[in-house]
Amino acid sequence: MKINLTKFIQRHLINCPFPAHNINITHCEARGNTTIIHFKGVEPLLITYSLCMVHKKLGEENFIRCHRSYIVNIQEIEEVNLRKRNFILKNGDSISISRRMLSDVTAYTADLSGFNNIKQLLKKSDL
Repeated sequence: MKINLTKFIQRHLINCPFPAHNINITHCEARGNTTIIHFKGVEPLLITYSLCMVHKKLGEENFIRCHRSYIVNIQEIEEVNLRKRNFILKNGDSISISRRMLSDVTAYTADLSGFNNIKQLLKKSDL
């Protein structure tokens, strides 16, 4: 079944402040066969789509899978702590990186040095 996730989210959010091209999703969290989409400044939205489907619809180039239960918007990453295995988001949330995904995240973060909006990608103690 094809869905337009942007339109779906806007249709189900009351007074959605986001334009269609910029939803302001910080991260998504799996709960069984449902997904909780976390936004900046708006209550989370529970939808009945798998995290895998949401990841594909949002764009795998914009979100990184760091755990079986989480995908994170790369524009919202403030810090990556490989020793503690977590992302710190701009809103202060901490998202775990699983051991299984750690090597993928490490390889991915090595390519992120060009992003201006990530103030501190890796802590010096993690090198």
